[in-house]
Amino acid sequence: MTDLFISYSRKETDYVRVVFDLWQTKGRKAWVDWQGIDYSTKWWEEICAGIEGADNFVLLVSMNALNSKYCQQEMAHARTHSKRIIPVLFEPIDEKALVGGWYTNPEIRPIEAMARENWEALREIQWIDRAKLGETDKIVEALLHAVETDVERVQQHTRLLLRMQDWERSGRAPAVLLHGEELATYESWRDKWHYATDEPKATQAQRDYITESRHNEDAEEQAKRDQQSRELELAKRAETAERDRAVRFQRAAWIAGTVAVVAVIGIFIASVVAINAANSTTIANFQLATATIAQGQAIAAANDSRTQIAAVNATLTPIYAGLATATGAAFDGARASTLFPRIGGFPPTSIYLPNVEQKYGTATAIAASYQRTPIATTDANGLAMVQVPPGCFLMGDVTQPNASPVTEICFNEPFWIDKFDVTNAVFDAFVKAGGYVDDANWTQSGIAWRKTAGRNETQQTDRFKSTNCSQASNRDIQPVVCVTWYEAVAYCQWRGARLPTESEWEYAARGPGSRVYPWGDRFVADNVVYSGNSQYKTAPVVSKPNGVSWVGALDMAGNVWQWVQSRYADYPYNSDDGRNANKYDNINDHYVQRGGSWSSPSAGYLRAALRIFNLPSYSDLTTGFRCARFS
Repeated sequence: MTDLFISYSRKETDYVRVVFDLWQTKGRKAWVDWQGIDYSTKWWEEICAGIEGADNFVLLVSMNALNSKYCQQEMAHARTHSKRIIPVLFEPIDEKALVGGWYTNPEIRPIEAMARENWEALREIQWIDRAKLGETDKIVEALLHAVETDVERVQQHTRLLLRMQDWERSGRAPAVLLHGEELATYESWRDKWHYATDEPKATQAQRDYITESRHNEDAEEQAKRDQQSRELELAKRAETAERDRAVRFQRAAWIAGTVAVVAVIGIFIASVVAINAANSTTIANFQLATATIAQGQAIAAANDSRTQIAAVNATLTPIYAGLATATGAAFDGARASTLFPRIGGFPPTSIYLPNVEQKYGTATAIAASYQRTPIATTDANGLAMVQVPPGCFLMGDVTQPNASPVTEICFNEPFWIDKFDVTNAVFDAFVKAGGYVDDANWTQSGIAWRKTAGRNETQQTDRFKSTNCSQASNRDIQPVVCVTWYEAVAYCQWRGARLPTESEWEYAARGPGSRVYPWGDRFVADNVVYSGNSQYKTAPVVSKPNGVSWVGALDMAGNVWQWVQSRYADYPYNSDDGRNANKYDNINDHYVQRGGSWSSPSAGYLRAALRIFNLPSYSDLTTGFRCARFS
């Protein structure tokens, strides 16, 4: 999030640079397009993201700007999202000449209706007049005053807009809806400003998002109440059963007492017979005990032997011969059965009840995987990678509509994945080595995109040092951001690696026990870089060591969203359906991103099974990646 998005004509660039520099001296952030963007490409998405992520939209009002289709389109996008617009009057405007000239202006005529609506909206807003204020520092002070007016109202609007967009990208996953106090806060904000005559106020899309969140929250609360009612009913039944049992016991005790009196009489008679039978009983009991002990020792020895084999060969599939002889082919069923209770709502097609020994072997195998010492190496470029061993896990999450049904995925061979997200330093090395402009590193549509977008080495170096990207990441050891899927693929190819597939990424993050988060099943804020602690930027890739995954990979949750190789497709996940094949890449396909980022507002965004998607040409301040390769 930034304070301002500044829209201006390129002919006023020098003045905007002065305003921008003074704005930064106030410790404030602004989004400015310095390079200029070819609006015939997907880079319009970057402009839109900049507008949506800014709390305020500033238009430098000049004849040049009002006759620019790009400035008009930017303002229309800001109005669509109910952004607060702050006009700064750069020069006097001849309204008659302006509006009358639009009809004959070939650039504006196709969007004349939009331009007229923008103009009518501008006329209703108080302007900051450059001529009246004079010095530029006074203009900046006036901007600062405008920005600090109703600041919480404006920031909540921006945060809500970004939350809503994340929800849309996740396939409207319930985990990305608003919950609890946060939901109540946005409902109050919506109602407070509903009848306001100025901007910002909730758009229809934002109101729909809040309403859907409330419906989901109410449904969850009702489900909890229903569960409590069922538990209360069960408790009442148990209490009734216990009371009935006590009554029956009292009756039985009375009958037993009566019988005991009669039995005393019979004891004397029976004792005579018992004495005669005692010797025979003693001999029989000794023989039975001897046989029982021998049999028990044999059974115990066999069980111990099998259990030891299961523990020594503690691994998941593929099941090696030694383990198979110990637990049988039912080992897979035992593992799945062990996991079922933790995956609420996952419907097994059949119920397998393993014996105690098999459960022990399964639990030991999974525990051993998490207790293993991570195996690390460095590639030819000296970059750290960690090994992901063979095994299986349950991929997906039944609480996420676009991540279900859950499917068991197995890997028969180990693979390697980067220990860290790719950083600014190593991506810069790729650019300086000429890898960025080498077509051999790119997919076919990636080459076409790079040439259309006008990407080259100089532009890349400048881009990653530009204000827009450096707002979130400007240090060598921070993860690189503003990276498209095309660029991520090219970098990994240059390294002799590739992007991980979606299943590889999730297995490296969750492990054989299918953890909710890389470190376990409970959210721990100190283990992750997210909006609650990020200060609106990325953190160094070594900053959260306690968030490490079972294989030794860091930042598998938070810091930056990570591109994967896989195209977005419905579950059940199938690695053989072509979703992982780069050679079929298409500029209109959507590719998956995983892990959440520094801007993720809650734990739901950071679940290892959560998936969002974007076009391969998309990038923003939260988007990064890591590489993988086979052994």
